[in-house]
Amino acid sequence: MSTAYWRVNPVAMIGAAVALISVFLPWWGIYESSLGVLTFFRRWTLWSPPGTTVLRAFGQPRPVSATGLSQTFSASSLIVLTLALVAAALAVAGSLTLIRKYLVAGLFLSILTPIFYAASISYVTYNSCLTPQCSSGPVGSATAFDGATFGWGFETGFYIFIISATVLALALFMNNSLARNSALQRAQVAVPTKKQLK
Repeated sequence: MSTAYWRVNPVAMIGAAVALISVFLPWWGIYESSLGVLTFFRRWTLWSPPGTTVLRAFGQPRPVSATGLSQTFSASSLIVLTLALVAAALAVAGSLTLIRKYLVAGLFLSILTPIFYAASISYVTYNSCLTPQCSSGPVGSATAFDGATFGWGFETGFYIFIISATVLALALFMNNSLARNSALQRAQVAVPTKKQLK
């Protein structure tokens, strides 16, 4: 491949870095506050989804066992982690070359990843009882009879990954500009000037 096809796209590099940072941060969590004081807080990263013991502490899941629920959390977290890492790898590949398909594929996976994660969290919360009042949906809150308030929702890592998808969309536009400039440079080299003809 000619060196004319190689250009560094710094925006795509930033998008890949942001995506990688997000996988180490919590993506979803549940917290409890009583009398305005935060008494219990659990947040999970893609690397460490909730285990059976933690899920049993929240209460008995409705139609599935805590073990089955833990396996669902683990499988969906592993799939999302894989999608996020592949999206970051494609963004790095797209940042080093002018071939658009890497950035397009990375952007597609960056959009698909949070959608899949939100769908899997929705499935878990609608089919299980994770708080005394039973959390319904991926984001929400409920007040128990003793006055304690439970809240649950997406955490920092989830939102930062969405930002990385936005950055990759900007990187795709920058890639088009870099490709156009590279094509102009190749055209200028290909057309001999009057001095070269003499």
